[in-house]
Amino acid sequence: MKHVLVFVLAAGCSSSGAGLDKYDSDLPVDGDTDDTDIEIVLPPGDLGLPDGLLAYFDSADCPEGWSEFMDSRGRALVAVNQPDDIGVTVADPLDTEIPPTHEHTIKATFDVGGAGIGGSTGCCNNAPGASGEFLAEGNLEALDSDVPTVTMRVCRRDRPEGPPAAGLSLPTGASAFVDAEVCPDGMTPALEAEGRFVIGQGEGGTVGEIVGTALESGEIRVHEHTASLSFTIPQRSLSLAGGGNMDHAAKGMHETEATSGIGNIALPYLQTLFCEVDVAATSEGGLDERLPSGAIIYANTPDCPEVWVEDDFTVGRFTLGQQNGVFVGSTHEVALEVGEDRLHTHTHSLEVRIPSRNIAGISGCCFSGAGRNGTFAVNGEVDPASRGLPYIALKACRRP
Repeated sequence: MKHVLVFVLAAGCSSSGAGLDKYDSDLPVDGDTDDTDIEIVLPPGDLGLPDGLLAYFDSADCPEGWSEFMDSRGRALVAVNQPDDIGVTVADPLDTEIPPTHEHTIKATFDVGGAGIGGSTGCCNNAPGASGEFLAEGNLEALDSDVPTVTMRVCRRDRPEGPPAAGLSLPTGASAFVDAEVCPDGMTPALEAEGRFVIGQGEGGTVGEIVGTALESGEIRVHEHTASLSFTIPQRSLSLAGGGNMDHAAKGMHETEATSGIGNIALPYLQTLFCEVDVAATSEGGLDERLPSGAIIYANTPDCPEVWVEDDFTVGRFTLGQQNGVFVGSTHEVALEVGEDRLHTHTHSLEVRIPSRNIAGISGCCFSGAGRNGTFAVNGEVDPASRGLPYIALKACRRP
């Protein structure tokens, strides 16, 4: 009599390895298996989500099977792909959705020429009190942050009990941060995102557009401003009847260029592995674990995958992990326009002091070039500058 033995292997087992050995041990060992056919039946390929996958949620708690990624609290995530760079943090975490203010020092040197003065002696009156180099220094006014942010809960997918799934239930092009040292099977590092924040791409933009210079590992990005400054010394008449003619200086506008000290953006971040799905698996039945409703990840495709919808909250914004006292979904400032590298500037209240110098003479002429001494307000604008926050814009997609 011919026998057919049918073995069904559990998900995660293969036709070789421990799973099959278990069944081999019960087969006849006398070598006479001519009348027995062995048929191995594998179940449909189960699809699942990789352990450590990170997704944003605007819910009060993480869904079942997920736990809050506590390292993200009060921080934005920056994409990296080298194991030594993963987990590096920059700056203290925020306790608000508003990044802190920043300011700059500034020093401006004015080269003030002398005004020629003619007296009875005809000499030595070419350097009245205002001549020389004079320093104006102080601080540019602190600026409230105009960095657009949104607060979200960052949740981590935890490995369920049982064997791992045989394939991913994420579509090709899906991109996400992962709490791991290497990308899961089926995913590869998103190299173009290296050293960048990830924001949602707005309508009309190019998916994958990059703005700014990528961060070095652990870099505190700084910037500075240039400024075109001036001040004016008013004219003052001179009467050279005798000595003791004080409070006189070269009149007119005096100009200079200056560069501020550096200021940093103070946007705290955590360097985290960022991966994209290389080839999507297809479900043939069995377990097909999908992202839970409300989960937000990214896509490097022009549109969100089928059934998914574009998330408006994260478009043009730097996403911060939720922290105590801040509502999930809170936003700050106006979102970035497509491709915008937002500029900002500062006001100032600089002054320059021009000392006096004695002038002595009997009589003469040509005193119209003289001006007074004193303290004068410095005018002029501080040139706008970028904060230097580099980002890559991808489609932010939400699972309904």
